[in-house]
Amino acid sequence: MWTDFTLKPVVMAGILSVSVGSSWTAFAQDGGYYPVFCQGISVESGDNRMFISDGFFYPLAKAPDTSSIQDSEIGKAFAQEVKRVSGKTLLDQSCFTRSSVDDLRNFIASTRSNNGASWKVAEVNWLPKGARSLDTDMADLNKGQGGTPAKAASSLISPISPQEIRAEERAARAALLAAEREAAAQKMAAEREAAAQKLAEERAKEAEELRVQNGRQLAASEAERRKIAADKEAFAVKQKAYEAGQQAYAAAMAKYQAETQAAADARAKWEADVKACEAGEIARCGPKPN
Repeated sequence: MWTDFTLKPVVMAGILSVSVGSSWTAFAQDGGYYPVFCQGISVESGDNRMFISDGFFYPLAKAPDTSSIQDSEIGKAFAQEVKRVSGKTLLDQSCFTRSSVDDLRNFIASTRSNNGASWKVAEVNWLPKGARSLDTDMADLNKGQGGTPAKAASSLISPISPQEIRAEERAARAALLAAEREAAAQKMAAEREAAAQKLAEERAKEAEELRVQNGRQLAASEAERRKIAADKEAFAVKQKAYEAGQQAYAAAMAKYQAETQAAADARAKWEADVKACEAGEIARCGPKPN
């Protein structure tokens, strides 16, 4: 099982502290059980966590040269346990040792406190295969292991060099940098995806607005076209009626003019006949025309 130490999400910042320093001394015995704990980090958008295991005695064939355990199998086992209990995939994990149980417990406590402000810290209650509880008597535990009990190791150990301390600090800083880069990459990818989604939604909205506007313009244009066609048809009917009236008027006027001319011609002939009759041309005498 695992337990959260912090309830609010924490932004990644600062240095991933593993508390390497003067409390570590190198073992001189050749193998046996050593006090160990493991830690790892998972980086997800808005949920960056540090997982810290309980301390335990772990069997190593060779005494560790530095506080960092080089056994890759225990790191893999810790990552698998974190995945099992929390569903999180560790981006990086490391296991560390100290020369005594008290030193290890202090190391775990300082690692937790130094990183609580930058990470959501979770404790993993875990005992790897072959490990023993820190409450086990080391004198009994290391019998037959070819090693000296860790509680009595102070007379057989020598201080770690400053160069090794700095190397561990650089490794811790590199792990944090890699985690920060991964978080930044995930954040950037999420922002790009959100921006692309927003752009797609905006374009879809613009396309819908354009479709509606085009539909309205098309409807208005069609209504105007129909009105123009109706007006043209009405004008054509009126024009046809007007032209028919003009033609009728022209025909009536032509008839009137023809009749007027015929009457004028008849009167002129009568007047000529009258003059001829008066002149003695009896044949041209006759009644006045209507």
